[in-house]
Amino acid sequence: MKNLFFLIILFYSFSMDVLSQNVGIGISAPTEKLHIDSGNIKLGNFVWTISSNYSLKFGDGNFVTIGEDEADDRLLIKARNIIFKPSSGTYTGYVGINTPSGSQSPLEIYSTSSAASNLPGLRLTAAPGFSVPSTSWNIYSYTGGPIVYGFYFAREGIDKAYIDGNDGSFHAISDRNFKKDITYLAGTSVLPQIEQLKPAAYFMKTDTFNLQHKLGFISQDVETIFPELVSDRKGIKMMNYSGLIPILTKGIQEQQQQILALQKENTDLKKRLEKLEKIILNGQQ
Repeated sequence: MKNLFFLIILFYSFSMDVLSQNVGIGISAPTEKLHIDSGNIKLGNFVWTISSNYSLKFGDGNFVTIGEDEADDRLLIKARNIIFKPSSGTYTGYVGINTPSGSQSPLEIYSTSSAASNLPGLRLTAAPGFSVPSTSWNIYSYTGGPIVYGFYFAREGIDKAYIDGNDGSFHAISDRNFKKDITYLAGTSVLPQIEQLKPAAYFMKTDTFNLQHKLGFISQDVETIFPELVSDRKGIKMMNYSGLIPILTKGIQEQQQQILALQKENTDLKKRLEKLEKIILNGQQ
């Protein structure tokens, strides 16, 4: 009697559309090959919930689709590690995001949106701290606008720097509209400080396989002369090498003024010597 009751319940909830060969559980008119309506599927200890708002589809053409085909799709994966591994030596196991025809690198992000309105690429966001709000950086490749083939670095939607794709040159933001309290070094002399700089040759301790002689400065040495060029990052001294450019430029300008003054002084001395020579020659006649 118990088994008969179970069969009645089973046939009541199970239906098959013979013409379309669709199988339904909990629905009288299935629209898919296997259509489960308003119920759960339990596999081992895992319960997969089916509702009208979520779906799990397998075999959508050559792809596996998880979720709806709508803008509010979400996929939450909680795992200690996520591993993308090729099924055989024929495949690469590469991961592509929005790539039109598969990824050409281990991780490829393909962006179709305009960088002017919606920054594409990779977004890195840091949590707020030390009274500073949350900050986001975008790293992206852009081929539109006046600059072609550029690799860009943007903070909070504003481009801060880029690498020119043609010659590899690095360009940093230096627009007057982004600066305030501007003062010039015209009234100060930097030559005495420049003379104190100690260019050095060294090896990096981390370079243990292919030793290469490096040329540069020691941050601790520069900090005593130009503290604006040195920063401390977790106890490690960092140096802004590009910040030396305006200082060295100012030093060259000062030297040029000294050279011009010496040239004028030499010209005046030459004229005085010529006059003195004429007086001496006229006195001997």
